[in-house]
Amino acid sequence: MMSGVPLAFEVDPAFLMPVASPVVIHSAQAAPVQPVQPSGNDAEADEAEAETPAPITFENDQPEPEESSQPNETMEKVIPPAPASNGSLTGSERQAILDKAASALAAAKTAKGRFVQVSPDGSVTRGDFALRRPGRMRFDYDDPTPILIVADGTTVAMEDSELETVDRVPLASTPLGLILDDELDFQTDARVIDVKSRNNQVAITLESRSDEAEGQLTLYFDSETYALLSWNALDANRQTTLVRLDDVKTNVRLDPRLFILEDPADEEEDER
Repeated sequence: MMSGVPLAFEVDPAFLMPVASPVVIHSAQAAPVQPVQPSGNDAEADEAEAETPAPITFENDQPEPEESSQPNETMEKVIPPAPASNGSLTGSERQAILDKAASALAAAKTAKGRFVQVSPDGSVTRGDFALRRPGRMRFDYDDPTPILIVADGTTVAMEDSELETVDRVPLASTPLGLILDDELDFQTDARVIDVKSRNNQVAITLESRSDEAEGQLTLYFDSETYALLSWNALDANRQTTLVRLDDVKTNVRLDPRLFILEDPADEEEDER
C-alpha cells in the first residue's frame, strides 16, 4: 500500500481502515450553492464567499476545474466551510432535516460524476466516481495518482497500480456500509452528532454505531433540494479529508463490471 497517497478514504496504515465514504446525490437539479461562513461580520463573510467557488456544479457543459499549479492549494478553495447554525433548531426541525436528507440519498439508486478531494496534507486530487445501491461504489483517481477504490457489496478494495497490490476491508467496517444502504435511517443506523442549517446549506455530522468504524462524517446538502454538495471525514487521528462532487448524474445506467476488482495475483494465476 502506498504511504501518504491522498485518497477518498484516508486509510489507517495499521488496520487499512477507510474513514471517508462517497455518498449518493439527489436526482433534483440545483443551482450552485454559495458557501456560508461560520463566523465573522457580514462584510467579511461576503468577501470570503466571493473568493470561494460554488461547491458543486450540475450542468454537464460546465468545464472541469483547472488543475492548480500551486502545491499549497487550500481546502477552503475546494470545499465550502460548514454552515453556521442560524439559531437553535427545534426537535421537529432537526428531524425534518434528517428525514429529507435520508430520502434524498435513498432516491438515487445509481450515480456518477467527478470528485475533487483535499487530503489532510492539503494536496488536491480529482477523479471519477460511480455508485450503485446497495453497497457498490467506485472511485477512480486521475493520473498521476495510481489508486482505484471499489466496493463490491461485500468488501472495499484499494488497488495501487504502481505497487500492483490490492488491499481489502469488510464493507460493514467502513462508513460505506451505512451510506450505501438501500434504506438509510440516520437515527437508527448512525449516531447524529450535530445538525446545522443556515441559508442555502445544511450540515449533518454522523458517526457509525459500529465500534469498527472510527471517526466522524459531515455531509453538506443544499437546503432546498437536499442534493449532496460535499462531505468531510474526520478520522481517529483528527485528520480531515474533504471531498466535493461535480457534474453529477443520478439514476443512470452503469456497467456492473465497474464494481468488480480482481487481485493482480489472482489474474496471474488464471493466466497460467
